[in-house]
Amino acid sequence: MSPKRKNMTSKNKFFIVAVLVAVGGLAGSRWQASYDSNYYRAALKVLPAQNQATGSNQPTPVKLMVDNSVDAPALYGPYAIDNQTLFDLTKKTAEEKSLKFDYKDYGDLGYLVTQIGEQKNGTDNKFWQYWVNNEQVQVSADKYTVKPGDVIMWKFVKSAF
Repeated sequence: MSPKRKNMTSKNKFFIVAVLVAVGGLAGSRWQASYDSNYYRAALKVLPAQNQATGSNQPTPVKLMVDNSVDAPALYGPYAIDNQTLFDLTKKTAEEKSLKFDYKDYGDLGYLVTQIGEQKNGTDNKFWQYWVNNEQVQVSADKYTVKPGDVIMWKFVKSAF
């Protein structure tokens, strides 16, 4: 085999490996998105919707999920809420379920949740972030007022910032 042919074979192998790694990464990210959506959909299914047949106007309760990136997400609730912040709801849930809970007060910027359960911010470059109704909210948890029917997910993930 000529040296040129041998070199092309190495380049081809490198290219094939690079493509496989890229496809694997894409498949992994699609799986994660599907995984998150499946838990979100499961939470929506267990939320009692307003009863259209009887015309009930009872507010739809709130569900709270906590995904610590190690175990399957835990689902808490349903909670009847009354002008409550997400911080208060999360702290109450942590107390009721005997989960460790910590935060840091940044004054006017709000409270940063730094620990839920055993996971602390900064571990493996991951931090606690939250989503409401499958959309990431960009205010601190003490500034977000929970609304009837909200599905909230706390996730321990690498920061996008």
